[in-house]
Amino acid sequence: RKTDTLQPAINIQSGTALNHAAISTDAQRVVTVTTDGKPELWNAADGKLLATLNTDLVTARTLVRRTADKTVRDARVTVVKAQVTEDKKRVTEQKASLTKAEEELKKATTAVAEAKKKFDETVPKTAAAKKASEEKPEDAALKKALEAATKAEQAAKDAVTTAENALKSANKGKELSEQAIKRAEARVVERKQVLTAVEQEAKTSTESQVASDAASKQTI
Repeated sequence: RKTDTLQPAINIQSGTALNHAAISTDAQRVVTVTTDGKPELWNAADGKLLATLNTDLVTARTLVRRTADKTVRDARVTVVKAQVTEDKKRVTEQKASLTKAEEELKKATTAVAEAKKKFDETVPKTAAAKKASEEKPEDAALKKALEAATKAEQAAKDAVTTAENALKSANKGKELSEQAIKRAEARVVERKQVLTAVEQEAKTSTESQVASDAASKQTI
């Protein structure tokens, strides 16, 4: 059929402007929703109002929306709280690493002192062996003693170098641990600020949801 030949079967006279309208599948009933969210049921045959539902659909939709928003906000709070806990755990771990680094630094400092002491002890021995060998250049035993003393002095010197390198590494490890703690603690502060914000958002969302729930119950 051509649509230009169709004529309206009924006129629905609602006292308020309508937002929505729908007809049942058997074409017997018409449902309208006014701009203030009030549903009305009409007889399609004669356009008479059959019923006005007390439920405010706008309020109901608002309640659904705010309930969903509250769920999202509460979930966000849970996530951020878990992140704060994890960040605090990292701070604890970094402090444990610092304690270990300080122990390594203490050991390295002691090792340097001991290495230097041993080296200082080899120097006069080498000097004495050298002097004795110079006084009796043909004495093979003195030459052998000088070689041994020289070798011992070099080994002690190398030990000092190794100990000093270990000390530098220990110092660097301590420095890195301290920096890691500062970063971890700063992260905790930042995360707590985020938590405060999302908790406030969740509180506001809960208040809105409670208000919508109360309003919804008044219209039922």
